Amino acid sequence: MNPDSSEQITYFLKKCSKCKQEKKGVQFYKNSKNKDGYNYYCKQCHNELTGRWRELNHENVRQQCRKYYGNHPEISAKANKHWRANNIDKFNEYERNRNQNLREVLNSTYVKRMICQGTRLRHADIPDSMVAAYSESVKLKRLIKKCTKNLNHGKN
Repeated sequence: MNPDSSEQITYFLKKCSKCKQEKKGVQFYKNSKNKDGYNYYCKQCHNELTGRWRELNHENVRQQCRKYYGNHPEISAKANKHWRANNIDKFNEYERNRNQNLREVLNSTYVKRMICQGTRLRHADIPDSMVAAYSESVKLKRLIKKCTKNLNHGKN
């Protein structure tokens, strides 16, 4: 094995500045800025400190992630696909709740999607007056359906 190779296994001992324990070199992250080429803290202490910092700076971390994934949509899509594959139940529940909320609220995006369905129209092509009229129409249809259902079940 080449001694200059990055794949070289390190067997030296190093003392963590945080927990004060001596640990093997492989238990420290690499850091080329330090004299010995490794972090001052062991991986466990580093991860604890990083996690605590991320919790305290939650909004900052979210902004950085949004900016990064906004500039790298292919990585974002891959990460989303991976998460959905590993969390299919959570994803399905999220989608059910999201769609239910859209149906109840009847926001303009949902109404435009309903209008565009099965047509060649784009969201931008639909005027706000048409969205408002269609929204009222859907509310009326839902009310009629609800009243009819109540009458059929003997409720009033």
